[in-house]
Amino acid sequence: MLWLIFIVLGLASPQVELELEQGESDFVSGNMAGAIPHWSSALELARHEDDKDAQVETLLRLASAHRRSGGLAKAQLMLDEVSQRAVEPPQLAQLHLGRGLLHLARRDCQGAETQLREAFRVFQSLNDPPGAANAAYNLGVVRLKQGR
Repeated sequence: MLWLIFIVLGLASPQVELELEQGESDFVSGNMAGAIPHWSSALELARHEDDKDAQVETLLRLASAHRRSGGLAKAQLMLDEVSQRAVEPPQLAQLHLGRGLLHLARRDCQGAETQLREAFRVFQSLNDPPGAANAAYNLGVVRLKQGR
């Protein structure tokens, strides 16, 4: 998914970058079982290096992979950890999107709509058309599930 691709130029160590890239390759091909170990390794390295930005990025990625593989409780833990940090607006938009998709996976359309609306708002304020489009698309999915 396009919203998962983050630009981390110069922010993470080469080892973290490698694990992120390998996990992204697995994720894009639908291999969550491959993505999760790579991103878990990236998170461990980022924590060891005290790289807060790489930690948040990796937690957001892990939340998505766990959600897509059915690990909703693990996804919630990852998103909860992100929400306890002071995050920048691009990460905040991703957090709201992740929460919205998690609510959707749990069939909580009202919670999904609230989070996805906020994600859409933040993406628009950042002038991020792909992010806003992703949030809008998923709002459409919510409305279809609600029969609207």
